[in-house]
Amino acid sequence: MEIYQGSIKALSLAICCAALSLPGHASAKELPVYHVVDKGISETQIYQLADAMMFDPQQIDLELYRRTGAVSFIDLKRHQIIPTRILGPGKPDEEQKETLREAIDFEALSMIQPVDGDVALHQLETALNDSGLLPESYKPGIRHTRFEAVDRSGKALADTVIDTKADLQLYAGDLPLIGPGAKISATLGSDGGVTQFRYANRSLEAAESVPVIDHAQARQACEVRLLDSDLGEGIEKLNLTTQLVYYAPSMALTGVKTIQPHYDCGGTAVVDGEIVNLLHQTIPAVDSSAYVPALELSAQLDGETITARVNIEGGAPPYAIEWSADAVKPLNRSGSQVSFPVQSRKGDVESQVTVKVTDANGIEKLASVAVALPKVSARSSAPLLDYLGQAVAKVVDMLVPTVEAVGGITDYGTENAVTNQFGDLEQGFIDRMQSAGVIERFSWSGTLAWEQDFKASQDSNWIDNTDITFYTGHGNGDRFTFEDTSHDDGALDYDDATDD
Repeated sequence: MEIYQGSIKALSLAICCAALSLPGHASAKELPVYHVVDKGISETQIYQLADAMMFDPQQIDLELYRRTGAVSFIDLKRHQIIPTRILGPGKPDEEQKETLREAIDFEALSMIQPVDGDVALHQLETALNDSGLLPESYKPGIRHTRFEAVDRSGKALADTVIDTKADLQLYAGDLPLIGPGAKISATLGSDGGVTQFRYANRSLEAAESVPVIDHAQARQACEVRLLDSDLGEGIEKLNLTTQLVYYAPSMALTGVKTIQPHYDCGGTAVVDGEIVNLLHQTIPAVDSSAYVPALELSAQLDGETITARVNIEGGAPPYAIEWSADAVKPLNRSGSQVSFPVQSRKGDVESQVTVKVTDANGIEKLASVAVALPKVSARSSAPLLDYLGQAVAKVVDMLVPTVEAVGGITDYGTENAVTNQFGDLEQGFIDRMQSAGVIERFSWSGTLAWEQDFKASQDSNWIDNTDITFYTGHGNGDRFTFEDTSHDDGALDYDDATDD
């Protein structure tokens, strides 16, 4: 597979950004780190790009750029818009406000013709070249956003490509450069106009060589991380793959001084007899505490409060610390020491407490420890019943706070259906709601997030009891999932949510 050097080449690839396997690094013992020279783009170049790509530079978040060096543009009125038509007045909402009924316009949808991939890629490469920003080493790719719709019986109503995205897979030396700090892409709508543009890239230079772990050690580290997660309890077979890459952390980490080699871990697992594609994870490859933080984690239960502490050595301070746990909900997520009350919904016997530490260079390390939980923790005068539809409704072992339905008040809830992941997304939503004075009704994570919260009749206590509820987790084309399978089957599809 060819790496493109400098000159403009307009190619349309069916699959974007496939990782390269480079024999020269199959069993490398040392690799260079890369020093960050600068953010990689000037404000003048931003306006040159906007002019060349023909979008309004006033819609660029210049505050974000000046703070981080990342360029982000999105046309909210045109990006991935699905044509609709108004059907007429709808039923008043819960606050008796007027509503309109709206439907997808399938005829207009069928008329959409996406821009040819060659055209989109040539426009992006030309704009970057004319602005002096075309990378020396990259692999171009083309992707499309596909919109699919089915009726209640599962019959296909639409399967349409609605836009064209050109992006560049960047490289550090001859290894792929991945991560949020290495993104260059442009999305064109069917009318040929740019609806989204992203540029996040740092100027780098190769520096000192450092020792790295081998593929066997990387696979072992990935396996430990997976088996320590909630998914690990159901894994029957693992097929892991590892690839050496360089990881570019978010541009929001403005103190990054070095870009370091990592292993990109992926593969499949057999869970409950089914093959599951694993989310990719990055494992630091450098075998030196001078570059990678070392963690010492401890946690203990005092009455009905868990106190956890982490000691950190090595890497590059200052450190960002984020806590998470299954079966309990931390009161706060940061700091080297945290305490939080046990608030289980289902009588767990222990909680897995996890800390993620990110140093100033964006190097992440995780550590977990199990803490035994008390058998009884009454927190309500009324028990929470399992979902209707079970042969016999059961009273859960651990009681939860009563949530009263309240109208006329702006409120929210959150359900993070994956243990030890996406906590920053969930917390970002919480922070935004709280900054606007929106009242929190509930906030469940990991095995505390239940499918039944989204379905009648329990949804009236949870999802339907808020103006907005934030969900984050895993899913596919027709459902999203929950780690907890003791309160329904753990997969919410469109039939489950109908009329709820």
